[in-house]
Amino acid sequence: MTTHDANSMAAAELADTYIQLVLSNKPELLVGVIFRNKMGDPERAAKEFAEFRLKLIDQLSQQPLPEVGDV
Repeated sequence: MTTHDANSMAAAELADTYIQLVLSNKPELLVGVIFRNKMGDPERAAKEFAEFRLKLIDQLSQQPLPEVGDV
């Protein structure tokens, strides 16, 4: 596995953890933004949620992340 792949996987895990924490504690912060005015189109809302996750992963992968086991 390359460093880039490992960094992307770590960023994806961090993004998923972030999304899970937000949805568990204050879902309106995330759901309200993504699903506002899209309730009649669940496919579009799902695509926007997936795009949000990919953008979050992309941004996190550009940040210095702790090595596995350092956290």
